[in-house]
Amino acid sequence: PEPHEYALLAGLGLIGFATSDNSVKAEIWKALDESLKNDGARNRNIRVPVVNAIGLLRPDPTDEQGKDLFLKCVKTLDDYWQEELGAGDQLIQSHVPPAMSKLFDDVDVEADEDLKKLYDGFREAYLDQLNGRSRSKKSNIDIDRSLVLALGRMTQPNNGKKPKDGPPTPELDLKISLSLQKYYEDGQDQQAKFFSLLSIGMIGGIENRNFLIQALEKGSKA
Repeated sequence: PEPHEYALLAGLGLIGFATSDNSVKAEIWKALDESLKNDGARNRNIRVPVVNAIGLLRPDPTDEQGKDLFLKCVKTLDDYWQEELGAGDQLIQSHVPPAMSKLFDDVDVEADEDLKKLYDGFREAYLDQLNGRSRSKKSNIDIDRSLVLALGRMTQPNNGKKPKDGPPTPELDLKISLSLQKYYEDGQDQQAKFFSLLSIGMIGGIENRNFLIQALEKGSKA
C-alpha cells in the first residue's frame, strides 16, 4: 500500500542520515534513485519522501567513495529539478532546493574546488529563478517559497561590503541577502515574503539584523 511505501522511503532517509557508512548510504541512494525515476512511482506522495530522503543522506565527500556518492545524490536531485513539468508537479519539484541545501549542510566547499563551483552554481541558479532571470518555465508559487528557504541555508552572514570588523561579505552571499530583503519588500507571495524574513534571520550578520529590526518596526497585523 502507498502509505507503507511512503513510510519505508522516509525511513531509508533517516537511516542514511544516522549512519556514517558510505557503503550503506550508497545502497539507500540506489533504491531512492530508482524509485524517483520509476514511471510507476510518479505519485506525489512517493516522490516527496524520496527527494527529502536523498537530502538527508549527506555522504562525506572527503574521500573518493564519498565524493562519488555525493555527486550522484546531487545529480539525482538536479535531474528531477530540471524536468519541465506542469504546475501541479512543480509543487513536488519545490522540495528539491531545500533537499539540496541539506545535502550540502556539513560540506566544507572551500576545501574542494569542484564542490565549491557546484555549490555556487546552484546558489546562482536558485537566485536567478527567484529573481525571474531563469529560462525555466516554473510558475508554481511554491517554487519561490522553497528557493527562499533553501538560500537561507546556503548563505554566509551579511556584514556588508566594508564591515568595521572582519572581512567583507563575499559578493554572491551579499547578493543573496539583498535579494531576500528585496523579496520581502516587493515579492508577490505573502508566504514567501514571510519565509524571506526567516531566511534572513538564519543567514545572520549585522546588516541582516538591522533589516529585521526595521521590518519589525514597520510590521502590520499580518
